[in-house]
Amino acid sequence: MARTNKNTEQIAGRIYTHDLSIRTVENKQSENYGKEFINGTLDVAVDDAGLNVIQVHYSYVTPTTKAGKGNISYNALKQIIESGKTILKDGLDQATCVRLTPSIALNDFYPQGSDDLVTIPRHEGGFVTVLRSPADLPAEGQERNKFECDVLITNVEHVEKNEERGIENDFVRLKGCVFNFRNDILPMTFVVRHPAAMKYFEDAGIDPSNPMYTGIRGYIENMSVKTEKHTESAFGEDAVDIVERHVRNWVVNHANKMPYDFGAEEILTPADISKAMENRNVMLAEIKQRSTEYYANRGNTPATPAAAPASIPGIPTGGFKF
Repeated sequence: MARTNKNTEQIAGRIYTHDLSIRTVENKQSENYGKEFINGTLDVAVDDAGLNVIQVHYSYVTPTTKAGKGNISYNALKQIIESGKTILKDGLDQATCVRLTPSIALNDFYPQGSDDLVTIPRHEGGFVTVLRSPADLPAEGQERNKFECDVLITNVEHVEKNEERGIENDFVRLKGCVFNFRNDILPMTFVVRHPAAMKYFEDAGIDPSNPMYTGIRGYIENMSVKTEKHTESAFGEDAVDIVERHVRNWVVNHANKMPYDFGAEEILTPADISKAMENRNVMLAEIKQRSTEYYANRGNTPATPAAAPASIPGIPTGGFKF
């Protein structure tokens, strides 16, 4: 893959809750055995009402960087563990304010007893800054929960308004993939609501055999939405049912004026995508094998080798399918 793909997020707000903890490496075969690191999740309310709560995952944050210098993010997370205040425990006005710069990532796993892969997008890692007060936060709005990434779009789906399902307006769903800093391929779905943006993507002729490679920007929403369903009664007042659903979207509100030249050797080629998908298949097979061994050890039953997922075809044989 010739170019480095963009994949950045900015999240700023009050700490809603967290389960961060300082741990030590327990694997005696590791060169880092016995060394400290921080692991866990940090939930941040990016709106002043505390309703849009975005969870950021930290897998392995060490006290020093690879260059041997002190890790500012480790110190910030440690400060949160030791003295940070949260909306749940201390109230909205007392909650510690933070600014985070994670990236889009995936949590891939196989549930016990299932061969079906579960893939959940999440926000991963990045720099952590503890702010002095709410006055240091950006004004409420998309500056507190924005993303920017390069994406290969392979499918555009129009979703119609459906009040019974809580869909108040038509929107467009974009399916494709983004990339992390290692250029690993990450299948992703985005939402488009602006009418002009919907028309732009629907008119672009995008399909698995004719993908669009471009840069997009937007905002992140992660909240519960309640809607009322009224049922008429033969007498008296209507019956009212409250339906609650969880909304978790990356909403696109900007795209590059000119898409990238997909197919150019110096940009991104179908061979690059096929190779990235092969690498992902190998990674998923390893995850499946580890899951099989883990559950077998818990149940004291022999583990059987996991089969690698089927390869994803390239454009010449039907198009990319994510």
